[in-house]
Amino acid sequence: MGGMEATSSRDLSSNSSFCFPGCFVAQEEKVPRDPDLPRPNISLSPSTVAALGSSITIRCWAEGLNNTFHLHKGGEVRASQSAEPDGGTALFRISNMSLDHAGRYRCSYRPLMVFKSSKTSRNVELLMLDANADRPTISLRPSERVDLAANITIRCLFNGRGLKTFYLEKVGSQMPLELETHETMAMFFIMNTCNVLVYRGLDLNHL
Repeated sequence: MGGMEATSSRDLSSNSSFCFPGCFVAQEEKVPRDPDLPRPNISLSPSTVAALGSSITIRCWAEGLNNTFHLHKGGEVRASQSAEPDGGTALFRISNMSLDHAGRYRCSYRPLMVFKSSKTSRNVELLMLDANADRPTISLRPSERVDLAANITIRCLFNGRGLKTFYLEKVGSQMPLELETHETMAMFFIMNTCNVLVYRGLDLNHL
């Protein structure tokens, strides 16, 4: 993808307000959204689930150069930065993951010398792993080896009581499937399997 190698980055771990030495926008300016600007993209690396104290990178990118990116969380702009002049990517780094960092993020951008902003990207959800929680189990039906174009059911089982949310994460994917239930088992149906699938099941009720 053009312009994605040259990046600018900020570390978000210095305090709970997500500001940091060098951040220059504490609050997003009230500028109109331009529906003609392409929506930016957002991703989490290395995963959407992070352990306490681990490092996470939130990557925002868009077409064009000299954009100023805004990182949104909980309806507010938590940090802003400019992309490098020869690239269209901004990296927001969390070097010491804590529960305060968990949540849903979006990004938007404003081109240089333009009093308009893009619409926000889709949401990505950053979850903190509870190392003390019991692990769920995961199984595949009809079996762990299936033919291409077959329909399969992935079952996640956890014996905890009460309302819980099961997440089914495909390794390398940024958008896990999600199912909220009072039951101890969640079933995810995958239709017309067309590639090699590697999944892991997570019950994150205690996060």
